[in-house]
Order: sequence, then C-alpha cells, then structure tokens
Amino acid sequence: MIITALLGWRLHVEGLSSMGMATFALTGLCLVIGVLVVAGSVLFNDRAQLVFGSWILAIALLSLAVPAPLNLLAGAVGGLGFIVLGLLHGSKPELVSGALIRGGHAGA
Repeated sequence: MIITALLGWRLHVEGLSSMGMATFALTGLCLVIGVLVVAGSVLFNDRAQLVFGSWILAIALLSLAVPAPLNLLAGAVGGLGFIVLGLLHGSKPELVSGALIRGGHAGA
C-alpha cells in the first residue's frame, strides 16, 4: 500500500491529470488488495476468499476499461457486488465457501 501511495505521489508530481489519478487510485488499490486476497485463498485453502478476491480484481479491470469519469462508477458497482456476495454467502454458503482443494491444503 505504501509503494502504491508513493507511486501515486510520483505520478502526481510528474503531472498526471486528476482523472488519471482517480483511475490510478481505484485500480492500484484494487489490484493490491485483490492479489493479496487471492494469495490468501491459496494459502488457507478457502474458496470464499477466492470468490471475493476475484471480484476485486474484476473491478480493477473494469475500472481500467471504462473512461475516466465513469470509472468511479466501477467502484460503486464493486461495493454493491460485495453486498450481493455477502448476502449470497450468508444465505447459501455452499455456493461460495468451502475448500479449493479437497482433502486438505495444497502442500499436504
């Protein structure tokens, strides 16, 4: 997170526009958090983390694909998607939770 913030500061100093900074902020943070959550899903053999981490990475890609003022809408869609995934996880946990690898951890 600190490296992402320092990179954003450096881009701002070099003259990146405010719309470019908004794109960088949303995408950079989603990429860092998404990769960490997906890595955690592999470490802890948890499918729920994989689903939520994949959703974060999809929002990061959507943020890059949409032009600058509309990419903030991707953040709102991401938040609403988290609410839907949370409700789905609460009502039907078998759809999103469980082990990635049956029979234990990947290293076993």
